Amino acid sequence: CGDLSAVAAFSDPSIDVSTCSGLVYGQVCMSMCATGYTPASSQMVQMFSCNTGGANTTDTNGFVQATFAKDSWAFVPATNDLECVGYECLYSIPSARGIVHDCGGKRTGETCTVQAHGAFQYAEGFAAATFTCGVDQSLEGSVPQVKPLLC
Repeated sequence: CGDLSAVAAFSDPSIDVSTCSGLVYGQVCMSMCATGYTPASSQMVQMFSCNTGGANTTDTNGFVQATFAKDSWAFVPATNDLECVGYECLYSIPSARGIVHDCGGKRTGETCTVQAHGAFQYAEGFAAATFTCGVDQSLEGSVPQVKPLLC
């Protein structure tokens, strides 16, 4: 089978399909929420099987979805039914005199802007900065240096 992450439905960074690469016929793997993400519903994992000879697998690099129902396994074309949402960033919130930001409520992978505010301007060599919410729930970036405007 090919790499399941190469299939558009599974290429989202919130989905971890790292166990679904380099498999041969009959081997199984699963998808789950990646580090820094949590399931949006009660479904926490999906099971897949490498079935390169099966029907309807060309769009899914040879994978079929394995579902258990009525005491037996069923195999259907692989679809991504797993929805994962990022954790909210709660740490390393930018704070300094003369700056404002729109970082409240940002989640894993999302970005925000930190900029000079009101009676402040950027110090030489500085400009507005972009912060990114990391998988550890911390905002990552460098606060720009600002200085008061001269009267």
